[in-house]
Amino acid sequence: MAAKVKKYLFLRDDDVTRADTRFLKIFNFLLEERFPAVYAVIPAKIAPGFSAMIKKRAGAGTLFEFVQHGLSHRNHSRNRFTKQEFGPSRPLELQEAGISKGFTLMKIK
Repeated sequence: MAAKVKKYLFLRDDDVTRADTRFLKIFNFLLEERFPAVYAVIPAKIAPGFSAMIKKRAGAGTLFEFVQHGLSHRNHSRNRFTKQEFGPSRPLELQEAGISKGFTLMKIK
């Protein structure tokens, strides 16, 4: 008899910026079913009050992770075949400043 293999499902929602109808539909479903997820947030585009709304939901802090997904989703690549917000097309200092600004925005919005 074959050994049981544990399987995992990784759910990530990219480019989150606001709690619109589509976001809330899946968010509430996952919360109700106690299914964890990762939300990749674009800090410069977060709607005011988004973080406060999430924090009000009982259990959301233990099920969901909100991670920084760049700063503004602006393409800085000089190569027409690739899109990059961070990478060799920009000085490291500007990249670090963007990451820092995004981190701050995620805390205050």
